[in-house]
Amino acid sequence: MSPDTFTHQSPFLSLPGEIRNRIYSFALRASASAAPITDAVARSAALPPSPHHHVPDLGVGLLRTCRLIHAEAPIAHLYATNTFRFTSVSHCRGFLRGLPDWLRARVADLELDVRDAAPRSPDGVNREWAQYLAWSTGVWAEKLGSLRVDAPGLRVLRLNFEQWPRIDVSRRHLWDILRRLLCNVEGLERVVLRGSFAKGTAMERREPWDPVYYVGTDDVPTDDIVEQMWGMVAGGDDKIIRWEREAGRVALEIVSLEHLRKTNHASIELVHRTKTTDVWPASGACTLDDYKQRKDPLYFASSSRRLNPIAFL
Repeated sequence: MSPDTFTHQSPFLSLPGEIRNRIYSFALRASASAAPITDAVARSAALPPSPHHHVPDLGVGLLRTCRLIHAEAPIAHLYATNTFRFTSVSHCRGFLRGLPDWLRARVADLELDVRDAAPRSPDGVNREWAQYLAWSTGVWAEKLGSLRVDAPGLRVLRLNFEQWPRIDVSRRHLWDILRRLLCNVEGLERVVLRGSFAKGTAMERREPWDPVYYVGTDDVPTDDIVEQMWGMVAGGDDKIIRWEREAGRVALEIVSLEHLRKTNHASIELVHRTKTTDVWPASGACTLDDYKQRKDPLYFASSSRRLNPIAFL
């Protein structure tokens, strides 16, 4: 059947435009359970293929069905709603700079995966990621490369340290990489740090922000992960700390209440601890005050302490 014949005969095109747009939205977005688009390559980028390249099942075939569908489908939705994971600066920058400006500005969610960190990696995360993430603009940022310039619409940044047990660098070196990545970024709506742990061990009972989840040791300088992540997200005090531990993986995040409103969250249930020895649950959320005062018995005895376990948005 020719594209023109399909255009005239397709029941799909007889659906109301609002319904077709919803179908396009589902078709162009990977499912939450699928691995994200990894080391994507723009057509104009002359880069060797990445061994980690992966594209989940997407309904892009629908766009090839006929000219009308290709013309009306909101292709920008693919870039605005999917997470793009990269394991090297060259692939990240090559992909973003290979997009037209109007699509590049729609990329909102990026994940940096440090699995290829190595002591002498020529294009690893050791220094290049930290330099690329430096939140700068201007002529030098344009020439040398800056994530802020290449992804001006970025709202969500994810740092993936799940592969720390297999990364061939010292734990202190890995901690230094993490610390550098948290230093120079600001103005986001959400930042997520991903790690891993051995199920059925004492690691499960640690606080969700413990460095052992992300670099394999807590014998590191006392830089505060949560407070550094807090500074990366805009919104003043209108933010919360969230975490989730499941199946040997942990995700710690700072998210603005504005972002939660935009993603249709009506409220967030906060963890309610009554004493300093209460164990943090596997998954939950808390305020920055609850985090800072978590070991202070006077805080738990204070009458001014927030007792409402629900944060309304």
